[in-house]
Amino acid sequence: MNTRSIMSNLKIVKFENNKGFGDENLGIQGELIMQNVMKLLNTTLYYSFYRCIQALVATITVEAKRFEWFVG
Repeated sequence: MNTRSIMSNLKIVKFENNKGFGDENLGIQGELIMQNVMKLLNTTLYYSFYRCIQALVATITVEAKRFEWFVG
């Protein structure tokens, strides 16, 4: 994956909050639809992974604070 495709995936993730996944790409002609589907799939996987990491960090932070509270 090159930098340009990563950047466009990130742009779609950011865009998702406003209008849903990749609405800015839906006007493209038939030959590019498959490419868009792949891009959206990559973005969805990236986004789920990002959410996973975010949840993990939040859990660790909460547990660390609770542990601190018990110990200190």
